[in-house]
Amino acid sequence: MKAVVLEKMRKASEAFATKLAKRHVVATAIMALAAVVLLFSVLKALLGIALLFVLGAFSTYYKRKLEAFGAVGFELVTFTAVMAGIAFGPLIGALFGLAVSAVSVAISRDIGPTTLFFILATAAIGAIAKGLSSAVPTVALGMASLAFSTFATHAFTFLVQRDTEIKIVAATGIVVNFFVNYILFAFAAEPILRLFT
Repeated sequence: MKAVVLEKMRKASEAFATKLAKRHVVATAIMALAAVVLLFSVLKALLGIALLFVLGAFSTYYKRKLEAFGAVGFELVTFTAVMAGIAFGPLIGALFGLAVSAVSVAISRDIGPTTLFFILATAAIGAIAKGLSSAVPTVALGMASLAFSTFATHAFTFLVQRDTEIKIVAATGIVVNFFVNYILFAFAAEPILRLFT
């Protein structure tokens, strides 16, 4: 009798262990799948932010190179700061704006009396982009951000600078920059933001 009871207990224990093992396999598979999805989303975000950073930082460098040949260039620092701010929130947006503008200034060797205003304006733009994106269309937010950044960086040129030729070149550059950034905000902003969600 004791042997029968022990055998039943052993079989029940094995059945329980088998069910438990199957549940562990299922739970482990679900956790592994969740980890892969999380890792993919983190890697996608890191790759996206790195790509935005390179675009923003090096656009100013190439803008300066084009201007050295008499052409008018454009910069993507404000565009990338707005994208980072909307996609990742105010803290990351502010840090991104601060970093991308500082690196773009350092790479392009474009240090002058308005450098600090440019860096602070870009950080502020990155910080407020997420909050304003729900109330204002992305194109309007981008253009307003670009106007704020342009005022912060070019006020010195237009208010203090006496050379008319420098003012004309700056005004032409501003128009080209607004045009290119408008096209980007109008047609590329939403697809870029979808990549981060």
